[in-house]
Amino acid sequence: MNQKKLPKGGNHLVKGTKMKGIKDIQTTVQNVNIKIDPVVKGAAEGVLSGMGLNMSAYIGMCLRQVAQDRKVPFTQSVDPDFWIAESKVGEAKTYIESGAFSAAFDLYLRMIDEFIDSRGKASLSAYADRDSDIPRFITLQLAEAEAKTDLSSVSNIISSGEALAVKARSVGELFMADAKDDEAGGEGGKRFCDAYAEGVESAAKKASETAAEALESEASLRSVIDCEPSNLTTEEKASVLDYIISTVLDVASEHPSNLSMRFIGSGGQPELAHVFDALKAMEDYREWLSKADERLQKNKDEIARMEEASHQHLLDLIRAQNGVPGTQNITQVMPKPEKNLSPDEMIEQAEAFKKIMQILNNENED
Repeated sequence: MNQKKLPKGGNHLVKGTKMKGIKDIQTTVQNVNIKIDPVVKGAAEGVLSGMGLNMSAYIGMCLRQVAQDRKVPFTQSVDPDFWIAESKVGEAKTYIESGAFSAAFDLYLRMIDEFIDSRGKASLSAYADRDSDIPRFITLQLAEAEAKTDLSSVSNIISSGEALAVKARSVGELFMADAKDDEAGGEGGKRFCDAYAEGVESAAKKASETAAEALESEASLRSVIDCEPSNLTTEEKASVLDYIISTVLDVASEHPSNLSMRFIGSGGQPELAHVFDALKAMEDYREWLSKADERLQKNKDEIARMEEASHQHLLDLIRAQNGVPGTQNITQVMPKPEKNLSPDEMIEQAEAFKKIMQILNNENED
């Protein structure tokens, strides 16, 4: 039986081989659409970007390896904690890239400056309206309250004004109750505390208005909330801003390398640098706040040192006049009060007098 031989190069008749007019289906790149969790996608893209790869190249590599080895080219494992962290990292990245974090944190810093400035003006205004000296008891109580005020969040800035106002009025009431023998002085101290309270309440109100206006006008902030800002209460608006800030800073603190990896090759390095600068600023502030008691004690020690120096000055004056220790000599050189003393001030004056007498009597015994 005669067999017909295919002409040389007859494989040009087979579908899929190179031939003029025939599409080469084996070398045509085909698109593949896949559905993937955004957290997984973001985490993987961050790693691949650091390797100089993109998602398309990596999927192609995996598919080639599967086809060649007839098995999955890796051992699958599950780490729930890793994916929980990556979910937070992905959310933080969204806030950073949208500009919401920068807007929220810059607003927070502005609110701190405005609140401290308004609080200072409240003190000055209350002091200017006084009709007598402000007792040390009041100034020390308010100074201690201010030193321990936590301004580490938008919500705290707003609530601290209200807390300081309550404290000031409480101090004023207490001082007035103790100053029974000096009704005018007691009322003067209470008026000062009331004026201070009104000032810090005004500062808190201004802070809440600043937060509300920013949330309603700043596009980057509006882009990450799921409702109209006007539908939120003041407390909810403050909470939204705090959530954006704390989410990003917590991730930067707990997962710095994961967050940094998400920005490799994305051009977002300046925004990322801003995040770590903000984190450092907040850590420094919290450390400073934690030392409030130490600073207050240092101030008290300084006051005691100054009083000791004042007592020594009185002693030097008595010695210079060749005086004999006694009530007359001491009262002649001690400063005369400009008003009737409050009970606390009378106690302080008596303690000072007693201390000077003890020192002088000891010197005479020597």
